[in-house]
Amino acid sequence: MISIRENIEWASKHLHRVFSEKGMLIWGHFFFAVMLVLSAWHYLPRVLSYDSSAQLFKIIYFDQINIEASRYSTFLTQLPTRLALWLELPLRWVLLIFSVSFTGVYYIVFLLNAYWLKHTKAALLTVLVLTLGVTHNFFYIVTETHQALVYSTLFYAWINMNRPMKPIWDYLGAILVAALAFFAHPVATFTLLFAILHKIVFDHGYKNAKSYILISLVGVLVVLKAAAVESSSYEGNLLGNINEMREVLKNWRGLYPFTFVLHRIQETYLMILLVAILALVMHAKRNAFFKFSILGVYIFGFFVLTAVIYHAGDCDAQMEKDFMPLSFMLGILVLHWIDHERNLFNRGASGTLVVAVFFHLFLMNKTARVYYEKLDFYQQIISQAQGHDKNLIPKAMLSPTVFVNWPLSTETLMLSALEGPENSTTFFVAEHLPADLNISDSTLFLYASWWPQFSTDQLPKHYFDLEGTYQNFPQP
Repeated sequence: MISIRENIEWASKHLHRVFSEKGMLIWGHFFFAVMLVLSAWHYLPRVLSYDSSAQLFKIIYFDQINIEASRYSTFLTQLPTRLALWLELPLRWVLLIFSVSFTGVYYIVFLLNAYWLKHTKAALLTVLVLTLGVTHNFFYIVTETHQALVYSTLFYAWINMNRPMKPIWDYLGAILVAALAFFAHPVATFTLLFAILHKIVFDHGYKNAKSYILISLVGVLVVLKAAAVESSSYEGNLLGNINEMREVLKNWRGLYPFTFVLHRIQETYLMILLVAILALVMHAKRNAFFKFSILGVYIFGFFVLTAVIYHAGDCDAQMEKDFMPLSFMLGILVLHWIDHERNLFNRGASGTLVVAVFFHLFLMNKTARVYYEKLDFYQQIISQAQGHDKNLIPKAMLSPTVFVNWPLSTETLMLSALEGPENSTTFFVAEHLPADLNISDSTLFLYASWWPQFSTDQLPKHYFDLEGTYQNFPQP
């Protein structure tokens, strides 16, 4: 009869094989294979949701890379789409490539971490930042937060690699990677500083001048960004909320970001909570609770600051995005100990991360239903337009599945034009129409309320063909 000890030894042996460093990388490749398939399968709801169609429209309309809010690093994810447009591929293929290109770039970062920088933990961190706490954000592909977090894993790998290198190249590489992350989205400030702080706490980095030079580097990037942000801009208004922190926190129980997370703790944030508990247990097990406390205070501070900045609330995808850096920070805390000892507990921890990742892949696929319902609604109103290319629709007629209605014009345009430019139809929310705008102009294309006047004459006719003037929908 096999003893309990023998069973444990057998389990440990097989868990070591499946969740060893090599085994975890195989899981990483499998994850990206699934992500690429899902990105292709769900390409329509991924592109025709939130800001994605609007940004793709600008890439097509202006025939150039589109940069929003000085986030220059985003050009990398646009290169495959620019190639597709240069080749004049059919619109359906352009949308498919646009959807897959983001996942493709993230997979390249995974490969760089794993095989160039030879930092398995950073490679696995790339997987975690794209999944933990993510459901709706799988369909918010152009948000630069994803890119900032993924590029931050490169920075984490760079400052922790053991490869011998001349100091000049070491610092130059750190500067370039930090800038790549920061100029994707300024939230990288928190992830870059956390990576440096983790090195200071666990690798005696406080004795090394490099740590302070890296902190200074991030500080310079922040100062440059702050100097370029206008107080009246979107980012300026958000940063202005920090000045109201004391007033906002007086009613902390009623803050929407807190209630948003608490109401989703059984699904969206269940695995985030599990990973946080796992990190706590792993540090306590190795008598590193004080170190965990230092980093835990940083994470809590980020959570509170984020709640203050976004206290007014927003749609689910936006709120998810705001808290995504938590997966980066908690992921580092868990991954730090994964290969510290090759025992059953550590292999179980690795297995827990794999389960967490694929649980979120399931949630992403499950969430797709509501986005397809929105596309079905679009198809209905397009068919009811009865050949009128340009339509003004009352806000009250929109389906509840249209979470964000300002990109309605580009979403309906692209969906209708998939079967050919002659089918092009666009809808614009009537209440968003500027009062002083002349809608009798037959060349007018309404893009958004703050930038309404695009010309149909500049639209590429092999993709879109809009004629006539705007009419009220539905027609009498």
